[in-house]
Amino acid sequence: MLSLSYSVHIDAPPERVWRETVDVERWPDYVPTMVQLKRTDSGAFGPGKSARVTPKGFVGSLWTVTKLDDGRSFTWESAALPGLHFSGSHTVEPDAGGSRLTLDLVISGWLGALMSPLTARTFRRNLKIEGDAFKSRCEAGAT
Repeated sequence: MLSLSYSVHIDAPPERVWRETVDVERWPDYVPTMVQLKRTDSGAFGPGKSARVTPKGFVGSLWTVTKLDDGRSFTWESAALPGLHFSGSHTVEPDAGGSRLTLDLVISGWLGALMSPLTARTFRRNLKIEGDAFKSRCEAGAT
């Protein structure tokens, strides 16, 4: 199992950061690691809701929300391939007049164990790129 995390301070209120965080279909507009992200359902983003996520350099897979603490965090999971399981969490907290966004990624399964030594650096880099993209977007005031 591989567990990675990246946190970044954002000079924007938590409500603003949260809105961007759950507006997943807009991520490819400003997150350079995302090629495509398309919800497979409609309605409020929450447990049981899914999206097909295609990150740059990887095959797309279905991600399904498993936990939601509205306004604060969500976790979604993907069984990308047999033996390869991803769990990603996005957490927004108040921090020194702004927000702290924490992105967590856990890769597990037998295939995940085999590929983790080869991909850990890429996933670690991608978490930083994604967190920094949210920071730029939220601090610029884009909607």
